[in-house]
Formats: sequence, C-alpha cells, structure tokens
Amino acid sequence: MRFSIIMPVYNVEKYLETAVNSVLTQTFGDFELILVEDASPDNCAALCDSLAENDKRIKVIHNTVNSGLGGARNTGFKTATGEFVLYMDSDDTITPNTLEVLNREVTDFDITVFGVNRLFEDKNGKTYKTEKLTPTPFVTNNIKEIGQLLIELNKAGVFPFAWNKVYKREFLNKTGCEFENTKLIEDFLYNIQLFQKSEKINVIDKCLYNYRKPAHQTLANSYSPEFLELSKRKFVLEKELLENTGCATEENLQFIYYVFIKHLISYFVRNRA
Repeated sequence: MRFSIIMPVYNVEKYLETAVNSVLTQTFGDFELILVEDASPDNCAALCDSLAENDKRIKVIHNTVNSGLGGARNTGFKTATGEFVLYMDSDDTITPNTLEVLNREVTDFDITVFGVNRLFEDKNGKTYKTEKLTPTPFVTNNIKEIGQLLIELNKAGVFPFAWNKVYKREFLNKTGCEFENTKLIEDFLYNIQLFQKSEKINVIDKCLYNYRKPAHQTLANSYSPEFLELSKRKFVLEKELLENTGCATEENLQFIYYVFIKHLISYFVRNRA
C-alpha cells in the first residue's frame, strides 16, 4: 500500500461525500482511506458506513466518545498500513492528480510539503475567490537548514498545517510523535517536532489541497481562552528551533517576533472589556 489517507469525521454531513469522492476519483489508486467517525452528532456514522460499502479502499472507525481532531488522527494512524500518510479534513478536497504527483515526489523523504488552494466562500457556500499558497521548491537533508525552512514555509503560509504534507509512516513510527488535543495549533505542534527530527524534507510548488474558508469562519470566532498561552508556546518553540539550527539571525527573529506581537494585539483587541 502506497498511501494511507486519514480523515477525522465530525459534524460534516453536508461536505463528507464530496471530500471522500475527491479521494476515490484520484488518478492514482494505490491507497486506503481511513474515516475516523468521532462520535458525530449528525448522520455521519451511517454515511461513512454507506460509503465504505461501495469501495473496499475505505476503512471506517467509529469512536464511541468524541476524542477531538488530534485524538481522531492518532486513532486513524494506528490502523494505517501505507508507506506514506496524509491527513485530510472532512470538509475539504484534494485535486484529482494529488496522489499521482505525490507518488513521484515522496520516496526518498521523511516529509514532503506541497501548496494549498484557499477557497473563500460567501454566505451561500459559493466560492468567490481562490488564493494559492505556493511554497518555493526546496530539498534538505541538513538539520542546519531546517530553521530557515521553517521561516520560508511560514512566510508562504503553509508551515502549520498537517493536511498539506505527506509523512513517511516509518519515520512517524520512529519518532513516536502524536497530535496533542489542543485548540488552534495542534498541527503546528506536530510539525515543529517532526521537522526537528527529520533527516530529509522535500518542498514542491504544486497546490494540491483545497481548503475551504466559509464566510462565518473568521479570526474572531477561532479564539479560545487558551489562545494567549498557545501563542506564547508557539513563539518559544520557533525561537528554540532557530537557535538549535543556527538560524537565529536578526532577520529571522524579527519575523517571529512580528507574528507573535500581531497575535498579542489581536488577542487584546478582541478580548477588551
């Protein structure tokens, strides 16, 4: 098995079939799709089972208690058998040739990073704008380059996400890294661990993942009481990575300081009395 695609499923009855079909219609067919139905309150459980009946490449796991995004991903990974692992959100899609492109790119790397199509939707669910987040191609097998790669991927807007990366399963097993059940930055925490443990990373400039950004999804309603503490944690981890890889230049430090201060200002503005 070449690829294992892990898709947590929770309260996405409206989008699930479209997401699943974007996988089943891939031009490259050597994959398994693992649907982790995370005690969803809607009709997702029955829909997952129905989809699996029609395609043997689909495996369904039903959680009796909601475990959150990170927990569902960890559960799915435990059953994965593919050489390489991808994570998908169940309200997004991938382009038809995603696996075909990645199959040519992933073999020699622990992590392969690719670009994202960000789809902005109006209140009726219609896409009115597409923004491409395209990283610059890059290959590294040198730990000292990882810090600079962190900066470049952050500038391109593609570092934090788990769903625009392919991970070698053997590498994930060796590191023992798992997703935390935090809010907002679980993907970042996962990636910053893995990047520091990786020996070979590949970045390609193909935008293969379609990320939906609904009209109601704004920075304001993504905030939580944990936001300030998580922002501090994110900044400290970035700074440590830059220092550990010899990339703590004035320019790079200024960049992460700027992002951190911007988050602080946003936090206080949105939580003012």
